[in-house]
Formats: sequence, C-alpha cells, structure tokens
Amino acid sequence: MKREGAFTLVELAVTLTLLALVAMIAVPATADFLERNRQQAQRHHLEGLLHEARARAVIEGRKTELCPSEDGISCTNDWTRPWLLRRVDDGEVYFRTEAVTSRSPLRWSGFTQSLRFYGNGTSPVSSGRFFQCHRNEIAWQLIVSRQGRIRPATASENNQDVARCN
Repeated sequence: MKREGAFTLVELAVTLTLLALVAMIAVPATADFLERNRQQAQRHHLEGLLHEARARAVIEGRKTELCPSEDGISCTNDWTRPWLLRRVDDGEVYFRTEAVTSRSPLRWSGFTQSLRFYGNGTSPVSSGRFFQCHRNEIAWQLIVSRQGRIRPATASENNQDVARCN
C-alpha cells in the first residue's frame, strides 16, 4: 500500500502558531514604519512650501504669508488644516494645498499664527519651529530663523525639546 504525503494536525497547528507569532511582530512594525514615512512626507512637503514662500517674497520684493486656512481666504492657527500661500498686501493667493495627514498633528511654536517672509527674505516676527511628535518624542522639527533660513533640527535639539510632546 502506498502512503500519501500529508500534514498531521500537530504540524498544521505548529505552523499556524508560528505564522501568528510572526504576524504579531510584523504588523506593529509595519504600522510604525508607515507612520514615520507619513511624518517625513509632511516634513518635506512643508519644507518645500516654506522655501517657495521665501523665494516668492524675494523675487517679487513683497511680503508673503504661509498659514493654515479653513476657507482658503483667512488664516487660522490649526496647522492640520489646508495651507494657504498668499501675498500679504493685496491678499492674492498663490495656491492652497492640503496638509499631509498623519496620526500626530503638525504643531507650530512661534510668535504669530502664520509665517511671513519679507521682500529681503527675512522673517523677523515669524521665527519659530514646526514640529511633530511620535510616541512622546519629537519626530522632527523645522526651525525658521529671523533671517528666514529654514533648517531641520539636530537630534540633540529634538532631545532637548522633548517636553513639547507631553
């Protein structure tokens, strides 16, 4: 009599248990990886808009403003809303863009609710920092100086400012 090859019930149970263990480890790691990618996408998108706002101010020699906006006309202070780039003096809107969403909201810490660049590229009243938290730590920060320069924070600066996330 020829014996057929098949799995026993014990072998199937062991295999399914191992697969369940691997899934329990892999799924949270994948979710964390995706969230970090969303946060980095938001940082790069925001950084590009900040450079665009400053460049337009310098090229046109006029004040520009980047701010969150609910209606596409007036500014709010909720940076999870769509963003508006416009000229300050006449209110002409260059463009409106959707914010990249992630689980952790984008935060702004500065003197004003919007970010303004003058015709010489400076941002004397709007200096501050954008930051986003991840698991009670700062995932990233973009620092805007009074001179209008935009730079990412160093790891040590992120560690020093971790209290912002509590």
